[in-house]
Amino acid sequence: MNALMNSVSTWDALAAVVWDIDPLFVQLGPLQFRYYGILFALALMGGYSIFRWQYRRDGEDPEVAVRLTYWLIGGVIVGARLGHVFFYEPSRYLADPIEIIKFWKGGLASHGATIGLITVVAYYTWKVRRIPFRVIADRLAMAVPLATSCVRLGNFMNSEIVGRQTEVPWAFVFVRFDQNPRHPSQLYEVSMGLLLFLVMFLTDRYYDKRKLDRPLGLLTSLLLTGYFSMRFTVEFFKEYQGLDPSSSALTEGQYLSIPFVLMGLVGFWAVLWGPWKGQTARFFLERSGFTPIPATAGATATDDARNSGGDKSAGDAKRAASKQPAERSEVEKKQRSLKRKKKR
Repeated sequence: MNALMNSVSTWDALAAVVWDIDPLFVQLGPLQFRYYGILFALALMGGYSIFRWQYRRDGEDPEVAVRLTYWLIGGVIVGARLGHVFFYEPSRYLADPIEIIKFWKGGLASHGATIGLITVVAYYTWKVRRIPFRVIADRLAMAVPLATSCVRLGNFMNSEIVGRQTEVPWAFVFVRFDQNPRHPSQLYEVSMGLLLFLVMFLTDRYYDKRKLDRPLGLLTSLLLTGYFSMRFTVEFFKEYQGLDPSSSALTEGQYLSIPFVLMGLVGFWAVLWGPWKGQTARFFLERSGFTPIPATAGATATDDARNSGGDKSAGDAKRAASKQPAERSEVEKKQRSLKRKKKR
């Protein structure tokens, strides 16, 4: 009791926020809805909406993104789980491998999720679409920082992945973790993700408002450099995971962030000054045989579908918009045939 009173006095002296939120949002019979699960679902839905928007921005039917999204979600979950298993607790899971598949118990790593995304996008662009990796990666990039902010907010509601002990005025006492004032490092990462999303959004708008093709690979490079450099910094305020602080100057998360930062810097060089300079998504899409649908035509077709009472699906709207080039092609064929007859 005395120890508890001393802890309370310490919290008052430091003006620390006492955080003791139940991770369970609501329970309906046997169904439990937790803050983390709700925020994770919001991360997926928000990411999917941004992904579709970027498809539409490039003049491609956003419905094409649906099938790929399923693979991306699988890549995120499998990559995040295996990343946690092998980066942070390999001895525990190798001793009891059945625990690896119980991802609902917690234990997901953002570095592993990134590797999972890269793997899926690389396979899709190489084997399915035959276009550069950067075309799809750029469309996906803006969704990542927003999604990570949702996930970190879920960690905050779970009182997990806490910061190191501190005496700063804004310290939090995560009662469900221990009785010590700590950095709210989860909120640092939430702010970090929102800031990066804003920078990427404004970058995208800069090119869009000026009717310019965005340099291919720019958003991907910005994501890798921006997110993982900020992640490296935040790790100085997070509790150690996976490594012993007495034997390592850096955390596991910092070591894992360094390769991604370097990849992003190399990407910036290649996009702005190196071999990728001047390359755009439009060029590679047209070279692969795909003709982007003008944004106005796509919007008009979609509006027509909606005004007709919903009889057409989004795929029908896309086909309606693509009829115009086909009709022009038929007219040109007839004109050429008439010219040949006249010559005869």
